[in-house]
Amino acid sequence: MRVFVKSIHVLPDSSLFFQFHMKINGECILLNFTCDKTEVQDEYSVENRGINKFHIIETDYEKYIFYTLTNYYEGTQFKVMELYDRCLEAQDTGDAPASSTK
Repeated sequence: MRVFVKSIHVLPDSSLFFQFHMKINGECILLNFTCDKTEVQDEYSVENRGINKFHIIETDYEKYIFYTLTNYYEGTQFKVMELYDRCLEAQDTGDAPASSTK
């Protein structure tokens, strides 16, 4: 599965709001997910094609986020580690969108 992250925002209740694009049936679709904070520090969860748990390993909220995603679906487990950063050129020119967290 290939996804292209558009944005990640922290909501007032400490949930995470993800926006990303995914190709479904040949069409690029914008998907939105709100991941709720769990009892585990820096972990968030959302149900979509099973249970998905995001664990933030490291972030500075302005330039990058490094996290793992574990999907539990029909008795199987799938894990991925992801690093997202802002485009250096956009950071230098100020064209990168402002972070929603400080």
